[in-house]
Amino acid sequence: MKNKKKGFTLLEILVTILITAIIFSLLYATFNTIALNSSRIMENYGEMERLIGFLKNFSTEIKSIFFEKEECSFSSKSISFITKRRGFSYPVKVNYEVKSNLGKDELWRKEENLLYNYTFCFPIIRDCDEIYFSFLEDGEWKNSFSDKKLPEGIGIFIKKEDLELFYPVICQEK
Repeated sequence: MKNKKKGFTLLEILVTILITAIIFSLLYATFNTIALNSSRIMENYGEMERLIGFLKNFSTEIKSIFFEKEECSFSSKSISFITKRRGFSYPVKVNYEVKSNLGKDELWRKEENLLYNYTFCFPIIRDCDEIYFSFLEDGEWKNSFSDKKLPEGIGIFIKKEDLELFYPVICQEK
């Protein structure tokens, strides 16, 4: 009777280790890619959430404009008007201005509290390829507007990387 050796050969052990190493490498690469993509998604989600919040606020302000010829101005890179902030009973003067910084557009918001003579300014959107305002007049969107009356609507165009957004708001004169 022949005596058989029990156990695995060196070749079998090396093949098993190699297969296990390949499987763990693939698992690591997969989980690393998932983690990287999820962090990018969360970063974009936060940015989109801020943009949606701004657009809601912008819409509310435009719909609540008090048109006073001396206090309102409308151009493709800046709009200024008097509106009533949600939750407050007094008017504020709001100015949105597109500023250029290192070849990128930024949208800044300046608010003047007319009752307490208090002003503050902060950036809304940064690092955009292009931002401008459009105005609805006689059913047509235009990039310039005469300040003699309130436009029928005000829209904002935002271009940032792959995102192109035009957000129109119909004005309701008070």
